This record gives sequence, structure tokens and C-alpha cells, in this order.
Amino acid sequence: MENRFEAIYEINEPLADEDAILATYIEDTDIRERYTNFVADLRGKQQVLYPTRDFVRILRLYTKGFTILRALEIAMASRNGNVWDGIAQLYEAHFGGM
Repeated sequence: MENRFEAIYEINEPLADEDAILATYIEDTDIRERYTNFVADLRGKQQVLYPTRDFVRILRLYTKGFTILRALEIAMASRNGNVWDGIAQLYEAHFGGM
């Protein structure tokens, strides 16, 4: 599939004001802070590709009644299978089983 494109760019930094986006989906400041820290560690320490598109997709799933962990599984597990256990452990470290 890659040979059909002139160039492929991996963008692993926010393309929008993610704090403002987060505030529109989650009112609880504790959960917002935990999610922000989780995403920062995911992008920084774990070096997992986590574009703004996934950021918003997880929030949308969360507002539809999914837990954040389940939303992460739906949005990320299939393409991050090799590091999924690390993502789940990082989630546990930030959310402590919420």
C-alpha cells in the first residue's frame, strides 16, 4: 500500500489544541489531568504513535459509555499489538483501575 503514495509522514505531535478538545469531552478535571499525563508518557517515554485523531476517537468512545481502557483497545490494540501490554501497563499506572 505504501508504494501508492509519494510520501508518508508520521506526525506524533498535536495538530490541534488537545487541552481544549479534552475539556469539551470530559468535565472531570482529575480524569482530564490523568489522560493528559497518560498521553504525554505514551508519546514521550513509550514513543507510541498517538495522533490527535486517536486522541479524539478515544474521547468520543468514552463519552458513549466505554471505559478509557476499552476505548484504547478499540482504537489502538490492532495496530500496536507489539506494544499493547506496555500501553495497558501505562494506562494502569495513570488511571489505577478507574
